[in-house]
Amino acid sequence: MTRGTFVYRGGQLVEKGGPDDIRPLPPRSDLPCPMLISDIMDPAEHVDGRFYTSKSGFRKVTKANGYIEVGNDPARLNRPTKPNPKSREKAIDQAIDKAFARAS
Repeated sequence: MTRGTFVYRGGQLVEKGGPDDIRPLPPRSDLPCPMLISDIMDPAEHVDGRFYTSKSGFRKVTKANGYIEVGNDPARLNRPTKPNPKSREKAIDQAIDKAFARAS
């Protein structure tokens, strides 16, 4: 028995992604290696006041000035929450009570 995902199309069992699948294929490039990441970027102003269109040039100036490139993740702006000391004291008290109950 062949393993895979099958669907009924026109009363026949057809393998999804197989030669008889009627779903359109995603667009693909004719290039032999289409997944290249370019060094070119939109012009971005750096701390030195100059505009850079090269990612490697931008990173080189960043490193030379002693900065760290962090990206645009909004989670980096969230401050870490401090644990509530009251809940910690309560947990400690419960652990002590539990230990005394076991010893008794």
